[in-house]
Amino acid sequence: MRKPVPALEMTPGQREVLESLARSQSGAHREVVRAKALLMAADGLANTSIARALSVSPGSVSNWRARFTEDGVARLGEVRKGRGRKASIPQETIERILDLTQNCGTFRTVRRLELSLASGNRLMSRCRSSNGFRFR
Repeated sequence: MRKPVPALEMTPGQREVLESLARSQSGAHREVVRAKALLMAADGLANTSIARALSVSPGSVSNWRARFTEDGVARLGEVRKGRGRKASIPQETIERILDLTQNCGTFRTVRRLELSLASGNRLMSRCRSSNGFRFR
């Protein structure tokens, strides 16, 4: 059995910011859930109770508490480096597409360029838009 964790300490200003985030209808879901978890932790609830109420893992709640203790509200919604979906397009493919699109005098349409690369149109549009390139 895990030992009890003391209530999370926070200033009235931090609590006010977290309460505002927790009530938000338009804020990022990740931030709303974290704000609710931290408020529950400040009220003295255990990590497992908080996790069960918010449908997250107790480890996540523990990590959020630790990060809040270190950084406060400032970095509440940030996703740590290395987390999230990884790039699915190899860098050499992106470079080839950008090179061809910038020097596309021989291609009359984007579709012909896509056919020459044997790639799907979603791949082309993702490469071009993420690198700030638009056809005229």
